Parts: sequence; C-alpha cells; structure tokens
Amino acid sequence: LSGEDLFRLLPLAYQKVIKAYQDYVLDLHDSLRQAFNNTPSLSHALDLLSNEADFLWAFATIRSRCVGMGGTNDSRIRNGGNSANEIRVLLPAFDLLNHRFGVEVIQAYEDGEYLLKSQDTYEAGDQVFISYSDKRDNLKMLMTYGFCPLEHNPEAIAFFDVQDLLDACSRARPKYFPAKVLNQLRGLYAKLGQEKEL
Repeated sequence: LSGEDLFRLLPLAYQKVIKAYQDYVLDLHDSLRQAFNNTPSLSHALDLLSNEADFLWAFATIRSRCVGMGGTNDSRIRNGGNSANEIRVLLPAFDLLNHRFGVEVIQAYEDGEYLLKSQDTYEAGDQVFISYSDKRDNLKMLMTYGFCPLEHNPEAIAFFDVQDLLDACSRARPKYFPAKVLNQLRGLYAKLGQEKEL
C-alpha cells in the first residue's frame, strides 16, 4: 500500500489531525524559504528547500528521532525543550532502539557522556528496548513516531468522528443503516452542529 492508501484507512479524526500537522510543517517550509530568500548569505541554500515532499520527510525524520534529555548540563546544547530541565537532542544510534511499553530506563548525562541505564535484565544478544512514552495515546504515538503500537497501549484512546461511526454502522448493519438513513443522520448532525454554534 502507498502512503496515501494507508492515510485513507485511518479514521477521519486522525486524517484531520495529520492534515493540520502537515499544513503547519508546510507553513514552516514557506517561512524558511522566505527567510532564506531575504537573507543574501543564505539565498544559495534555497535549493535545499525547493521540494515540499522532501521537507516533510526531513522534518518527520528528525522529529521522530529526537529525544528529550532531562537534567543535563551539557553546555554545547542550547535549551530547546519544553522546560528549563529538558533539551531535545539527536543521539547517534539512540534512534535504533525500539519501543516497548513498561520498559524502565534512565537517561543521563555524566562526565561528558550520554548514558542509557536499563532497569531490566538482558542476556547477551537480546534486543534492548526503551519506552518512547507510556503516557502517549495512539494518535500521539502516530504523530510523533509514525506508528501505533500493536501491543496494548496503557493510554490507548480511539478517536472517531461522526462519519467514522456512521461508516462503521453501515458496514456492521447495512440493513438498518442504508444510504437513506445515513443521509438523514448526517443532516440531523449537521443541523445540531449549526444550532450549537448559534
């Protein structure tokens, strides 16, 4: 399946979030192009920003591989995290570690080195895991890392909108939800939405 085919398989609520995020990244792309174009010393780099698809890919690649490091005092890195105690970094080989819920690791910066200390026991040759987060629902996992875990997510939430529910009803019980009934329900929902906005 192509990326577009997979996108169409997602619930409409997910599609809307992904589209809004892509629009945000493309706005960032346009802003960077304008800044580069208006800065003579950077104008030669405009070719690097010529392709929107490449920019989306690059942004997603970096975003899905950067990691928050808390409690670090590495003076080589400016604070770009969400708090004074967290920075976002790209660590070589760190992005090769796969996710598993419930894995306990400690990330640290000691004596000029980034360390990852596992609280789990591993045998020689075992795959080492980290938990990307035990506090992200499936939509956040998809948006941040590009996948939804197959294993049980302790924070799993299914996001549906009315169209998703109507589609599911028509597939599960087509006798009770033919096109005429679906159109009536859509019209009722639209009317309720308009009244709510008043």
